Amino acid sequence: MGRAARRTNACGSVIAAHKTGIVYCAIRKKVEVVPDTLASWGLKCVAYYGGMIEQDRVRTQEAFIQRKADVARMSRRSRDGWEPRFGRCRTVQMLAGSKSQKIISAGLDQLTTYGILRDKGAGYLNGLVCYLSDAGLVHTVTNGDYPLMTLTPLGDTVMRGEALFQLV
Repeated sequence: MGRAARRTNACGSVIAAHKTGIVYCAIRKKVEVVPDTLASWGLKCVAYYGGMIEQDRVRTQEAFIQRKADVARMSRRSRDGWEPRFGRCRTVQMLAGSKSQKIISAGLDQLTTYGILRDKGAGYLNGLVCYLSDAGLVHTVTNGDYPLMTLTPLGDTVMRGEALFQLV
């Protein structure tokens, strides 16, 4: 079985078990292809990605939150790099395993990294994010009213395992 088929089967298993889900696509082009497969499974799907008009973004979020759609498909990476979606505060809350309504509403409690550093505490995590920023792995961009964090090209390379980085 090929890589794409394994991904599709894994996606189908999760959605079948939970009857809902968020599918992260590596590139926006896939965000436009995924609905065909999901529709063949009888699922309603909405798109959510960087660059959406604010009105469409809010409408999409509400449709998913109110269960008018079974699956939200999102892109994380664009041709120009990673699309910023959350700021430092939300990222730290997600890593610490916060059960706040904003974390749950955004679906961040469903990520494999949710709560992965809960034993470290917010002070450590805020320091870690600052360290990663100083090291050039992440940076903050202003996108509308809120500052959002995103990976830098170096951070992207490290996340893909194509370069090593060690905390000191």
